[in-house]
Amino acid sequence: MINYWWVTRPKRKLNSVPDVLTTFSEISLNQAWEGARSTHLSLEKALEEAGLKRVGNRRDQTGGGARTYQAWIESLGLIFHQESTGHIQLALAGEALINGESPVVILKNQILKYQFPSSFSLSRGVAVSEMFKIRPFRFLLRLMSDPQIAYLTEEEIAKIIMVEAENETEKTYNYIVSRILEFRDKGNSCLDKDFFTKYKSGKGQVNLAHPYSHLTDTANTCLNWFEYTQIVYREGRKVEILPRKRTRSRAYLRKIRRS
Repeated sequence: MINYWWVTRPKRKLNSVPDVLTTFSEISLNQAWEGARSTHLSLEKALEEAGLKRVGNRRDQTGGGARTYQAWIESLGLIFHQESTGHIQLALAGEALINGESPVVILKNQILKYQFPSSFSLSRGVAVSEMFKIRPFRFLLRLMSDPQIAYLTEEEIAKIIMVEAENETEKTYNYIVSRILEFRDKGNSCLDKDFFTKYKSGKGQVNLAHPYSHLTDTANTCLNWFEYTQIVYREGRKVEILPRKRTRSRAYLRKIRRS
């Protein structure tokens, strides 16, 4: 069980998603996916030939690389498994992307809707804890819109928000605000003494040289996704809402909080 926010990341940025989805659709759409090793291997080869995936060693013939890319586009809500057939189909967002609609517009919508739990986050091999009932990117946007916070850093997301923000209630939100301010004042000394026991990596090991790396890697990926939406930008260590997007972001947050 993963006790922190987690996203799959065969690539840390989203630029290649449209091309990966197109290649996936040509090879694997309307076919059974589970256990279809030959399809997995065909997709892996096609991704490599298209320059979308680094060429790997396929001597084990498992197609694991293809499954990672499939999980990536599924987690973004671009494809889904049809329950009656077990075949993979394009979701509406995936169809729009294939049909040439703006990737930034489509993926921005998918990112802002990204949530825990989901069929992906609860799936075998992922298993993000069910205690998280949150739309993580909306939560980050709200924090950056808050004058008390104004900006976030990768470190704050990794060490405070990803591990402690379980839901979007006012109680949790106010608690996280207080924890971020405390972290800015005290640094790592304000973290739980059993931090690495509670929030160990999926492999269950602590990298003694870089003990927070499994969390900061995920936080970095989340920020790369968020930057792709053209809502936020990085200035040194800080991530902020683009000035021209602040009014629209506040209006968006007011709207979803009323709904």
